[in-house]
Amino acid sequence: MRPRIIGATASVAALGLLGSLVTACGSSSSGSGTTLRLVAAEYGNSPASSSKAYWDKLADAFTAAHPGKEVEVTLYPWADVDREVTRMVEEGNAPDVAL
Repeated sequence: MRPRIIGATASVAALGLLGSLVTACGSSSSGSGTTLRLVAAEYGNSPASSSKAYWDKLADAFTAAHPGKEVEVTLYPWADVDREVTRMVEEGNAPDVAL
């Protein structure tokens, strides 16, 4: 039961952060819509244990609730995600949300 609570909490937090970004400042415009960039850690070690399906589902739910908004999800292995986010920030290309 505990993993469900943690997963639900992460979902609510991510959706809340993305929702705040949409109303507060948005992100890179693509046509008439807005694309929000989310970077998250990948804790799986195979396609069967990957969190890609989870994040795709979350992004689809957000997009459905916010027409004209898109979420671009990038996953990095958990051991690399901090370094990659740091690199992105240093290059002036920070994601809108990093988890």
